[in-house]
Amino acid sequence: MISDFQAYAKAQNGTRKAQRVECLFGTQKTDVEILTPTKDLTVATLQDFLDAYLKENPQIKIDYVHGLSDVEALSKQKGTLAFVFDSIQKSALFPAVMRDGVLPRKTFSMGEATDKRYYIEARKI
Repeated sequence: MISDFQAYAKAQNGTRKAQRVECLFGTQKTDVEILTPTKDLTVATLQDFLDAYLKENPQIKIDYVHGLSDVEALSKQKGTLAFVFDSIQKSALFPAVMRDGVLPRKTFSMGEATDKRYYIEARKI
């Protein structure tokens, strides 16, 4: 899947600023640079790839995880690949929606994962 994503990244011909995605697989770490992405947000560029990949590989399962330590731990499990990229800057949110439309699923989540966890737990009290 990493090689498929690298090929996808090279094939993009947009006009936006380059994006970087770190791929974690077991003990391996590989950076993939998308030099000319077609979407403003890295998560949107990645989601376009994942949607196409899932269509061709329906046996693949995807989970969306926030928090680097959780992602790193999961990537060490057999057969698991993780994608890590910079978070969305708050100042980039509205311009990205204006240019690209609706945000990809699971992306409207500001703040650190532990902060959200405590907030959700506090609401249940």
